Amino acid sequence: MVIDYYPELEEIRGALEVTVGGFPYSSCVIAAHVVQETLGLRLVIGMYAPTGFSRFSHAWNYDGRRGLYIDLTQDQFSDDRPKICILPDSTDILQEGGALSSLFSAPVIDDVIARLSFVRQTRAI
Repeated sequence: MVIDYYPELEEIRGALEVTVGGFPYSSCVIAAHVVQETLGLRLVIGMYAPTGFSRFSHAWNYDGRRGLYIDLTQDQFSDDRPKICILPDSTDILQEGGALSSLFSAPVIDDVIARLSFVRQTRAI
């Protein structure tokens, strides 16, 4: 399946890597908020539950038109996960519902969005 906004996901991931210290670790809420703000994909709170392992509080995005979960921080759980993880909403790995115990910083989200804007303006020149 072709996802027309994949280049934007790559830009967002790159901006997060440069702007958020320790990314992708403990950065899921920040990443999901940035994706929601820039691409309009719904932020989802739930659990990352890989088969045979513990469950972890997590956040990602949902593309309801395509029935896909978009996760820019799943690689924090394992090096073998892609940097941009795209899964059908029928997956068992991501389970909607629950609450996150970690807090996020709105100024960091603003910094990432500002960096994205700068990168896009620079490319347009």
